[in-house]
Amino acid sequence: AGPDSKTIQHAVKDFIVYLEAFLTLVKEAKKPAKPASKAAPDTKTAGKQDAVTVKFLHTLAEAVFARPVIAVFGLGYGLLRLLRTVLKKGADGGDVKVLAEHWGLDRKLREAFEGLGVSGDEAWRIIEIMKAVLARTGAAGKTASASPGEITAQSLVLENYDAADFRSILRVNFFENTFWFNKEAFEEALFYVPLFTLLEYGQTRAEAVALAAEQFRKAEASSEYKLDRLIDLLAPKPPSAKTRTIGTAAGSGTAKAGTKKEPAKPKGRNKKNGK
Repeated sequence: AGPDSKTIQHAVKDFIVYLEAFLTLVKEAKKPAKPASKAAPDTKTAGKQDAVTVKFLHTLAEAVFARPVIAVFGLGYGLLRLLRTVLKKGADGGDVKVLAEHWGLDRKLREAFEGLGVSGDEAWRIIEIMKAVLARTGAAGKTASASPGEITAQSLVLENYDAADFRSILRVNFFENTFWFNKEAFEEALFYVPLFTLLEYGQTRAEAVALAAEQFRKAEASSEYKLDRLIDLLAPKPPSAKTRTIGTAAGSGTAKAGTKKEPAKPKGRNKKNGK
């Protein structure tokens, strides 16, 4: 049996909220950037945060204007998140991701993107990022205005650095006893993850998303594209903690800070990225 009228009404309402968030983002490109406030010493931090947020919104919005297909990617994410309306209330984002894959909606989106001139490889990478964000945001029955958990670079890297999809998106590989991530893959994720997260929650979380993205950007510059170094830059270990190493290249399990897991060299030929 198909969804009832109440479910359909909820889906339409939720998508309207999503579209409003999307349109608000695009409108930011028309606003002049505001410099950091220098009115008083106690407003310096707030001024810097405001400047980071405005710059972040302008960067996203200007990218949409420069390459309109990015708007289609945003709408594609919005369509995937509508699946929450057909699941029982309380089902998590992972359940929504599984349903999208079960129904082949990720494949359908890829075909639609390819029809607009996007290469198959890029389309699939963007969809993988969509599904990763979808799996970590919201539960069935929640709308785009729902308040998420903590959004910080530290929490994001600690909760995800050993996840299989995280490693796949960043093209993590093992070479010369070191885990490396790919520069181009990182920068692509650094654009689309904040975009989809912002569209998911709306302007109320723009500052948190912008600051987390800025922290990742700064860490990238000093990481030498080594995954362990990126983790340590974003989530420094306390002096008393044991050496943190990451799990197997296959991404099995989740290593926690302060624990030691010996990395297992993956099968197949790998080469060093970002160099």
